[in-house]
Amino acid sequence: MLKFKDFIEDELNEISLTQRIAKSMSMRKLKSRLKAGARRFKGRLPDRKRALKRANRTARATAFKILSRGKDKGSMSAAQKSSIEKKLNKPAFQSRLKRVAKRLLPQKRMGN
Repeated sequence: MLKFKDFIEDELNEISLTQRIAKSMSMRKLKSRLKAGARRFKGRLPDRKRALKRANRTARATAFKILSRGKDKGSMSAAQKSSIEKKLNKPAFQSRLKRVAKRLLPQKRMGN
């Protein structure tokens, strides 16, 4: 089953308006299942794979915030978001994100 965080990562890749609406509807249906799963894993420390995933997500979100000059995603148009996502998907940026994620890993490993 697709978890909320995985859904968000998928959405970070460039998608069309119809795909965005469809994902929104599917997540609305899965909301209660995701909440139950989150409750189940709440007290556990993450394994390395999950911690690395969280670190990558944090690094990407931080880079997005920098490129958007501090604007919130909700206040941006889909075109603005997709242009920033294109920049984030470039190989040069990917290597930078990987380094930042590696630096964040100890924090994410502790469950922060």
